[in-house]
Amino acid sequence: MEGDPLKEIEERAMYTAFFGSSEDYYLRCLDKVKKGVIINLNIYALIGNIFWFCYRRMTIETIIIGLIHIGLYIAGIIFGASFFLLSFGIFSFTLGLLGNYLYIKKAMRTIEKANEYDKIGDKFSYISEEGGTNILDSLLIVAIPMLFFIALFIFVVFIMGDPVM
Repeated sequence: MEGDPLKEIEERAMYTAFFGSSEDYYLRCLDKVKKGVIINLNIYALIGNIFWFCYRRMTIETIIIGLIHIGLYIAGIIFGASFFLLSFGIFSFTLGLLGNYLYIKKAMRTIEKANEYDKIGDKFSYISEEGGTNILDSLLIVAIPMLFFIALFIFVVFIMGDPVM
């Protein structure tokens, strides 16, 4: 039923559960998106980039951003450092402008999927699995490349290095 106060309260509670400790900020962002606002600067998405998306459990977006980063690195090797810095800066700024919108759309999809459950407890269980934040994944996304580059450095310097030196 459209405009049912109990449904509206339930929906708001589901979004609150999804957003976790940042609920006030993201509930305001949700209201903006419902009014049609797409661009809303998030400084953490701008600076944190792929880590922010991973922290917010946006798996598909994190993978896509990671692939774009790889493409930018390759383009930087081909076209030079200034091209890389410029394109990475523009890309990061774009993520900062669209980060909140993408996060709110994920929240809307999650709430829509949660509403397929009959029991309210099942709805909130699903939301708690899909929403919130995850610091462990963000740390892994930093640690794995660092370990790779350390291993690459060791390989290049000690194994491939000139034995005369």
